[in-house]
Amino acid sequence: MRNRLLILVVTIVTAATLISHLAGRDTDQLAAAPEVNYRAGSFELTDLNDRLIRLEEFRGQPVVLNFWASWCLPCRTETPDLVALHEKYSGRVSFIGVNVTHKDALDDVQRFVGDYSITYPVALDRSGAVSKQYRIAAMPTSFVLNGDGVIVYKKIGVVSRRELERVLEPLLSQGSAETKLSTGRL
Repeated sequence: MRNRLLILVVTIVTAATLISHLAGRDTDQLAAAPEVNYRAGSFELTDLNDRLIRLEEFRGQPVVLNFWASWCLPCRTETPDLVALHEKYSGRVSFIGVNVTHKDALDDVQRFVGDYSITYPVALDRSGAVSKQYRIAAMPTSFVLNGDGVIVYKKIGVVSRRELERVLEPLLSQGSAETKLSTGRL
């Protein structure tokens, strides 16, 4: 009888400790996971002209975040679609190309941008910190963020124009909570 009582007490204490630990988890850590339904991690990178690009500056509208390299053949396949969609959704969707510069040559990056007539911002991840933050293991890897900065879509590999349109169109009709608050449409 005593052993059963001891086992019951130990079980209850263990369960209470586990529940307490899980309830007290750092929500900032969860908020920055690079997965669907989590807030995208913030970053600051420079572009090809040494201008600062801050992800937070793009809040309020959907963002397509595309990690790529100039030597990546699948990246070459998807880039014309990204350029076309950037033109199609101009002013309504932001596009940011994040070049994994720590694994690329700057001259090759500039040539790639010119060859494909990329007009959206290209951020240079020179140290690899942002690629690590987003757990980039293969390229291309693309994320779509809603206007509130939450990841709503993630694709490892070539993303097609049709796939992105299927994700972006509903986001454009929904708008962001921030936008709705500022316009009183909540």
